[in-house]
Amino acid sequence: MDEIRVAYIRRLRAVAGMSHLRNDEFDLTRERAQTERIDRELKLFALAEKRGRLINVEQLEPAMQEMVRSFLDVLMALAGKLKTEIDTAYSTDI
Repeated sequence: MDEIRVAYIRRLRAVAGMSHLRNDEFDLTRERAQTERIDRELKLFALAEKRGRLINVEQLEPAMQEMVRSFLDVLMALAGKLKTEIDTAYSTDI
C-alpha cells in the first residue's frame, strides 16, 4: 500500500512539474504566481496608503471639481475679453 502512495505522490509531483507543458485551462503554478502578485500589489497599496502616498479619490474629487469650475470661469472670462479685442482689431461687432 505504501508503494502505491509513493507512486501517487511522485505522479502528482511530476504532473505539477510539467505545468508548462499542459494547456492553460488549469495551471496551478501559474494561478499561485498570479495570486502572489496580487497579494503583493495589495500590500504595496496598503503600505503606500499608510505612508500617505496615496490620495483617496473621494477626498480629491471635490477639490478637482472646484479647480475645474475655476478654470472654466477663467476661460469664459477670456472669451468675452477676446471677443472685444477681435471686434476692436477688425472693427466688427458680431
